[in-house]
Amino acid sequence: MRIETAVCVEENESLSKAIGYLKETDFLIMTRKGKYAGEITANQLVWYTGDARATKAATVARKGTVMYEPLNDDHILQKFAEGRIEGAAVLDERMRVRGILNKKNILELAESYAELKTSKVRDVMTPAYTIDKDSTIDQANRLMTRNRLQQLVVTEGKKAVGKFSELDMVRNVKPYLHQSDRSRTVRAKMDVEKERVQNVMSALEDTDYIAATDSLAEAAEKLRMRNECIPLIVIDQGKLKGLIGFHEVIQMLAPRPESKVTIVGLKEEGKFSKRSIEEEARKLLKRVGGEGHVQLHVKSKRKGKHRKEYEVAGRLRVDGEEVYANPSRLKHRNYGDLHQGIKDALDALQRIWERRIRK
Repeated sequence: MRIETAVCVEENESLSKAIGYLKETDFLIMTRKGKYAGEITANQLVWYTGDARATKAATVARKGTVMYEPLNDDHILQKFAEGRIEGAAVLDERMRVRGILNKKNILELAESYAELKTSKVRDVMTPAYTIDKDSTIDQANRLMTRNRLQQLVVTEGKKAVGKFSELDMVRNVKPYLHQSDRSRTVRAKMDVEKERVQNVMSALEDTDYIAATDSLAEAAEKLRMRNECIPLIVIDQGKLKGLIGFHEVIQMLAPRPESKVTIVGLKEEGKFSKRSIEEEARKLLKRVGGEGHVQLHVKSKRKGKHRKEYEVAGRLRVDGEEVYANPSRLKHRNYGDLHQGIKDALDALQRIWERRIRK
């Protein structure tokens, strides 16, 4: 495994110096008397509004993931896939920094794995969050922070005209925001709240795009060639479909817990449909992009001699988040067709989930 030379800053050096280094790298190591003491990344600085020249680097640094020599390829991939980390310091037994592993190193290693060659971009892409070019930097920043996004697609009407990322914030906005004179800092903050995204966004290029039908191995190669592995914009027949970044590719290699589907209240006459119902529930889990648990509650009551009506409620749990679809919220509460009731409950869960993640 090839490791990169680490860019280091001592803990008592100014934060403005660290910001300067982050114009060249997206992963910075902080040291204390030459030994590892923490890390600084671009996303740690997005909301920092103090005086960077008067602030020590140690103020914003945090302990990160570290690797010790000798390195094991499978262990490294596992750490990056499970932890959503930006990079890792490589240390010797005396805590001295030998180098770093960054996203490009990991993508280069991952390209050889069969799982990436057989999986498609559309299988793991995330929704593309957009923002109008006339929105303010403050609005863009809040949208990214609230939804834990690395990048927004900047639009004019329905047309994509640029991109705005954490790195644009740190490189184009922070140097202006962090001024030593207090009055200038206040004015800068006010200007940033009025400044338009179009004035600091990055232009779109052909290398920013990837087709939804391309393999994850192709996505890994394209991401590796990009500065700081900024997410790619996914298109299908010329239309914007989503984004795919480093973590979406690498998480394909993480061990996944088996998804669970529980059906409560299914009577004997409905058990022949259990397999198809479970399959539909698993499709829902795949659509929302996570491993989790779908629980369906079925109530039945007889209507006449030969007919039953079904009432279906659902619960979806993914990555610690839960949403519910209660029968009273559904357009048609009672169903003579069990499959229609199941389908509507699953569709309602997906709509509620999508509304939740947009907030």
